[in-house]
Amino acid sequence: MNFIKSFILILSVITIFSCDKESITPEMEEEMEEECNLTDVTYNGTIKSILSGCQGSSCHGSGTGREMTNFTEAKAYAQNGRILGALNRDNNFSPMPKNGSKLSQCKIDQVSAWIDADYPEG
Repeated sequence: MNFIKSFILILSVITIFSCDKESITPEMEEEMEEECNLTDVTYNGTIKSILSGCQGSSCHGSGTGREMTNFTEAKAYAQNGRILGALNRDNNFSPMPKNGSKLSQCKIDQVSAWIDADYPEG
C-alpha cells in the first residue's frame, strides 16, 4: 500500500514539474516581469514604440499607401478600429504584426487605453 502511495506522489511531482518554461513565450515573460502601465498612455510615450515595427516596415512605412509613420496616421487607423482589430487578430482583419507573433496582452491593453483616452499625443 505504501508503494502505491509513493508511486502516486512521485508521478504527481513529475507531472507538476514537467510543465516547464518551454510553453511560455518571450512576450509572456516580458509581461510577467513588468507590471503593465495603463495610466497616462500617450502616442509619444508608449504607442509609438509599440507601433515602431510597423512604421519602418514594408507594411506601413512611407510610400506604401498604408502609412502609419506618425501620430496623425496612427490615430486614423485607431479611430476606424483597424489597429485593435489587427492586434487582437479579430476576424476580417489582417493580423498585426504581419508574419509575426501576437503582441503581448499588455501592449494590446496599452493601445486600447490610448484609444479609450481619446488618442493623447503626449
